[in-house]
Amino acid sequence: VSTDYPCGFCGQSMLNGACHIRIHSNKAISTCKYAYTFVVSATAKMSKVNPCTNVPEVCKIPRCNAVHWKYNMLRHLMDRHPSWEEILSNEEQYRVSLRISIEEQEKLGVP
Repeated sequence: VSTDYPCGFCGQSMLNGACHIRIHSNKAISTCKYAYTFVVSATAKMSKVNPCTNVPEVCKIPRCNAVHWKYNMLRHLMDRHPSWEEILSNEEQYRVSLRISIEEQEKLGVP
């Protein structure tokens, strides 16, 4: 798995342009050859059947609109918007949504 913006489907870097993700009508659409369409809002909720909440999200920085996988969004914010914490200081719910809970990590087998 790449450390540079890995694709949520294949794990390869999205920086080379091989995989692209977008959201259309609440559905994830990707150019990855392993992609499948899913409803973003339903998949974003952790459950026994689906413990992973890594879904595409739209950057909340005004006029950015970039779409990244949840697990890559914090890196996008740090790379592209160094003052993101100040800009999004009133977006507590969004900031919380970027966190990967201990429960999710445990269910996914992350040490």
